[in-house]
Amino acid sequence: MRAATVLTEEGMKITARKERPWISVIPEPPKLEDGHRAYISFVVVCVCPTSAHIVDARADAYVSEVLARIPTFPMSIPTIIHESKSISAFAPFTSTLNDEIILDIKSGDKNIYLSGFIEYRGAHLKPSDPPYQTIFKFKWEQFDMLGYSGYWQTIPKENKQT
Repeated sequence: MRAATVLTEEGMKITARKERPWISVIPEPPKLEDGHRAYISFVVVCVCPTSAHIVDARADAYVSEVLARIPTFPMSIPTIIHESKSISAFAPFTSTLNDEIILDIKSGDKNIYLSGFIEYRGAHLKPSDPPYQTIFKFKWEQFDMLGYSGYWQTIPKENKQT
């Protein structure tokens, strides 16, 4: 009898996990050629078999030699996401990109980072349960080869999804 209870409890956990919403972020390449672009676009991908209720969502783009920033800019995404979808969003740069900074980025002396977080609740969570989190941090790796200008590298120890 006890084994059946444990099996049932495990089955309920698996079912709840399948029903929860999942949110991830896919950044788009920065367009440094256009001069002084003030933001980086990205796509928020929502896999939502049940509703996701956004608690807080923030992101920043910045230029630095090192990664060390807490995101401050509120994302413009819906507060409730009822279905699976992709949502366009952006993060502004925390400083102006002038020609000198763009040259430093292209030479590899400075890096572009995109960081942020999305906290959200699933419809099945109890009020006492903590919200889910998607924390993302990316570093733009600049190179020019075969028509590509670079790629976004995830910062593994800084990215997490709960």
